[in-house]
Amino acid sequence: MKNFCDDAFTSERGVSYSTDDVDVNESESGGISTDATFDDFIRCHFKREKNWEALRSHEMDGNVYTQKDANFLSSTAHLTREDLSLDMQSSGVTFDPKFHDDAGSLMVQKRSRPRPEADHSSCQISNLGPVLRCRVSDEMQRTFEGSLSQVRLDFFTSFFWKNGLWQMTPTDHNHITKLPLKSPLSNPTEYHRYLRPFGDAIRSLQRARVKTGQNIAKDVGSMRAVYLLCFFLLSATILPTAAQDVIVSSLRDVWLTASGSSDYYRGQNPCNSTDFLGVTCTNSTVTGLSLTGRNLNGMLSPSIGNLTNLTSLSITLTQLNGQIPSTIGQLQNLISLQLANSNFSGPLPSSMGNLTNLQKLDLSYNYRLNGSIDVLQSCTNLTSIGTNINNFTGEIPPFVFNSSITFAQLGYNQFTYPPNVIFPSPSKLTSLYLGGMASLGNLPSYLYGNLTSVTTLSVDINDITALQDSFASAFPNVTNLNLAYNPLTSIPSLITMNNLTTINLYNSYNLRNITSVLVNLPQSITYLNLDNTNINGILDGMSSLLPNLNTLIMNNVRLSGDLSGLTSLYKLTTLSMQSAFQGSIANRTLPASFGSLSQLMTVDLSVRLSDVMSVLTGSEQSNRLVGGVPPSLSQLQALVTLNLRSNYLNGSVPSFMNASTFPSLTSIDLSNNQFALIEENALSGFTFKCSVVNNPFSCFTAQPLNSICLISVNTTCPLQLLYSAEISISSNDAQDILRRYSSAGQTTDQNIDVISAVVTALLRSTKTFSYTSDSVSLSLQTYSKNESSSDAIENVINGRTCSVRLPLSSVLAYDQVSVALSFQLSSSLLSVYNESIGGKMVGVQVYDGNGREVEIQGVTEKINITMGYIDDIPSDHTAVCQWWNETQRVWSRDGCDLYIDEARLAVCQCSHLTNFSIGIIAANTRNIPADGGGMSTKTLIIIICCAAGGAILILSIIAILLVMRNRRGTKGETMISMTSGEEMKGRVKMERKEREEEGIETWKAECDGVTAVCVMKAVNARGKSELTREAVMLQRQHHPMIVMYLGQDSAEGYIVTEWMNAGRLQEYVRGEELDLYRLLKIGEDVAKGMTYIHEQGLVHTHLTAKSVFLSVIDGEVTAKIANMRHAVTEGDRAEQRQMGPHTAPEVGREGVYKKASDVYSYGLLLWWMVEQEDISEQTGQRLATRESSAMTTKSWDTGMKALVLGCTQTQDRPKFFDIAKKMRARRQTVSANIKSEEDRIRNHNDSQAGDSYAHL
Repeated sequence: MKNFCDDAFTSERGVSYSTDDVDVNESESGGISTDATFDDFIRCHFKREKNWEALRSHEMDGNVYTQKDANFLSSTAHLTREDLSLDMQSSGVTFDPKFHDDAGSLMVQKRSRPRPEADHSSCQISNLGPVLRCRVSDEMQRTFEGSLSQVRLDFFTSFFWKNGLWQMTPTDHNHITKLPLKSPLSNPTEYHRYLRPFGDAIRSLQRARVKTGQNIAKDVGSMRAVYLLCFFLLSATILPTAAQDVIVSSLRDVWLTASGSSDYYRGQNPCNSTDFLGVTCTNSTVTGLSLTGRNLNGMLSPSIGNLTNLTSLSITLTQLNGQIPSTIGQLQNLISLQLANSNFSGPLPSSMGNLTNLQKLDLSYNYRLNGSIDVLQSCTNLTSIGTNINNFTGEIPPFVFNSSITFAQLGYNQFTYPPNVIFPSPSKLTSLYLGGMASLGNLPSYLYGNLTSVTTLSVDINDITALQDSFASAFPNVTNLNLAYNPLTSIPSLITMNNLTTINLYNSYNLRNITSVLVNLPQSITYLNLDNTNINGILDGMSSLLPNLNTLIMNNVRLSGDLSGLTSLYKLTTLSMQSAFQGSIANRTLPASFGSLSQLMTVDLSVRLSDVMSVLTGSEQSNRLVGGVPPSLSQLQALVTLNLRSNYLNGSVPSFMNASTFPSLTSIDLSNNQFALIEENALSGFTFKCSVVNNPFSCFTAQPLNSICLISVNTTCPLQLLYSAEISISSNDAQDILRRYSSAGQTTDQNIDVISAVVTALLRSTKTFSYTSDSVSLSLQTYSKNESSSDAIENVINGRTCSVRLPLSSVLAYDQVSVALSFQLSSSLLSVYNESIGGKMVGVQVYDGNGREVEIQGVTEKINITMGYIDDIPSDHTAVCQWWNETQRVWSRDGCDLYIDEARLAVCQCSHLTNFSIGIIAANTRNIPADGGGMSTKTLIIIICCAAGGAILILSIIAILLVMRNRRGTKGETMISMTSGEEMKGRVKMERKEREEEGIETWKAECDGVTAVCVMKAVNARGKSELTREAVMLQRQHHPMIVMYLGQDSAEGYIVTEWMNAGRLQEYVRGEELDLYRLLKIGEDVAKGMTYIHEQGLVHTHLTAKSVFLSVIDGEVTAKIANMRHAVTEGDRAEQRQMGPHTAPEVGREGVYKKASDVYSYGLLLWWMVEQEDISEQTGQRLATRESSAMTTKSWDTGMKALVLGCTQTQDRPKFFDIAKKMRARRQTVSANIKSEEDRIRNHNDSQAGDSYAHL
């Protein structure tokens, strides 16, 4: 038996063997066998190569194979027969030349292990390059193309090139050297199984060479190359599988050592991103690993060094601790290494110098990494280095300044400048961060002029006392300069630094005068931070020195003067000046022109939270902003943050301060000021950070609508506080008070007190107000004597059939009056005889310009108070108008009369003002007593005759006056111009245009910032004529079913009427499905209004769906008549151009208008609401002849059908008074049926709908 590694054995390559290694047995036939293991061959290889260091490493590592081991293994795991014969023959050893195993090689294994069988198949070796194709088994076709590019085998690379036995292209060689092999083989029997097909091909090649007379012994070198090539191709099949096992085990070890969850890294495919978190693969090779998460709190395993294909390793935002393992140096393919924001500690391992391909290194925010960074100078390809916020020491290596590095972030360590740095060529640095190292001091001279490519220079907190005068020319390309936290007393002129846009000088406490700083800055500056300095002076002239400034931060400085110097910085987007006027005792206001800074997104003029207490106690004067919020602030619609905290701003929070005006606003703080009132709509819609706490708001202040804004108020509010002159409330507050304090369950005097107190307080902040609820409604309007051309003052509550009309003569003593009209339902009213009644109460109060209530009594012209419709008076009683006597706390009838028209609309006519209601008295209480105080028959006759004569005289005078008035009205009304009306001047804000017809634009508008109104504006001469007549006619109409005239602005050429929120009937019917109840309600309202118009001797002439306007409140629809400009006196001549399909046929025949023609138009209007078809002349003809085709809708209500047919007959048409009564009776029946049906559905859970009317 010979030792395999005996010194006597010498290969033709001149390798000697030791004498104490592997035994080789010679068989009787001259063959050889061996007990050698792979480990034996590895050790033998190291000894033959005299690589003692590798041998020691191999033995110390407990047979953990290195890359070199794998290289040897792949080259010597199978020794061909010829290979062994060469070595043995050279030492005199012989063997049986007929011996060979089936694979054409000697399998290296322990003798006791059986040789596996392999499937024979065909193999072909290409003579065009390193390609071998074999069919390994029947199930799988394995093709090995360009195998030299699959696995890195340094041994074969050097062998082939040294002996010249195989010609490889440079591309093959590059692939080989770039793709390392990582895993050893643990099962050598696999080689025999796969080599057997290759052996057949090799033997075929051997036989071919024998036949051609070639001597195999002389061509041993060529044969060896063929065998080695076979082995190499085999390795490409088997070794990657084994290599992947090592990759998986190493990844798993790295993950678990880092304390990663055992739920991951459990599979066998490292490229499965679901299981292997943070792993990136390229062509099924792991090339990237990223670990992040604060739950990783272990250590970085040395197994990281086995992942040699990594080009990117990122371990950030973790709690990993301990030192960086030395095996990190084995990752020689790394391009990017990020070990930031973790807890690594200790010095950098020297092996990091092996990372010669590294381009980006980030070790920042580990806090405890220490020592020198000199080891990194071997990383010659570095372009970016980050070591900031650690504990590194020593001099900054010169390579940071003069190598390929373009980005260097070394701040917040304990570095010092090197004594000198040589620059063979201009520095490539573009970003240099050296801040936070007070030991550095002033910039060394060798940096001046050598860092000309730097665009970002940060040297804050470095104890710099001065900059050289040549700074601007030495750093010409700097755009971002940070000199903060340095004891600079001044800065040199930087005017020539035209690229400089950002400069930080915060906490440079030795800087003083702001002007001396600004004059040395270039106009290119867009960002300036002077926070926490001792800067003083005024802001005047800043806009001319820094016209491009968009960010100004000057918190906690000592400025003086005002803010007007900022209003020309038109590009400003951020203004932060917390406590900017320390030491100043002067007050200042928000400039009226503040709105010119329209690009502002952030405004902070508050006091720092740390200074709030000193401000509140008066020990420190800060910004001292006083006055109110200027209206121009509403122009800053790009605002995201507004902070005016802890100043002395007063007045009210303006109504424009809401989400509609500032759609981008996410934070608003107005706390700790002197605001006393939150106006209507102010702060509404703010659902983010919002605070107005610690302002002296009244306890009645309501939470803004749709807002979560913080408001600190006293929740206990005695109602009497509203009478205090110091208390102001907004419209929103008033609505909240009325909701909380008044209800139908309150007693009469309680509700009266609430309304009176609310109006008194409300008049201190606003002149108009409107509120409607089920139980209480209130309308407040203010009128100026100088702006009104009407002879009366009117107020109306929308949605309620109640209004008031005061003759102007009753308030002539006052230049301005406010009229409050209230309505409430009550169940506790008392009649004059203390009989309990229930019903409506209407209150009217008048206030002067100072908000004091005015007593109106004993007027000669009666005041008309429309009370609504009355239906429930018992047949044996009579309705009367009564008023609340505050002194006696009872109801009284003195001075009031009740008028009820044909439609049962009640109007109280009184000589004084208070609260009114409709009372009842027994019918017999009005009879003249039979005796006891009676008068004689003669006296009675005299009185009657005198009274009759007086009545005849009075009626005659009235008749004459009416005739004269009518003549004036018909002949001269178009001569009235709009030049005398100014009631609405400056009070109306247009919102949206509704339509334009007949030269008139109709707009929805807002009056006095609160009330919605309708504005009609002339756009041409025709429109002006039409509008003038509309104004004249509307001013004469005083009925709840006619759109109310409110005023005009002659300068702007428009009139203002009440707003009907549901628009015209024409559009409403097309967009809203009508039921029978609403159809009857609309028809009833129109009939009532037409009754009033006809009582005045007028004919409307244009009663169509365009002339009926609707309002819907709480689901209840109200209809009112408009377009009164078309109205004429009955008997007036009809003009052909005014006629249409709605016009009665007799108007065209006779040429005059009669009241009956309006009834005809009314019948067509009802037909249109049901059929929803256009009206034509044929429509009326078919209805007049009662053709069935005229009513195609199957579900026509019988009563409605009869009414429509009656209205469209050629003669004997009904009067509107009777139509209104019929409509009302039918509506009450329908209402009762609906209620009954609802009760039935509720009781029996029936899903069937109630009484409905066709498709309406």
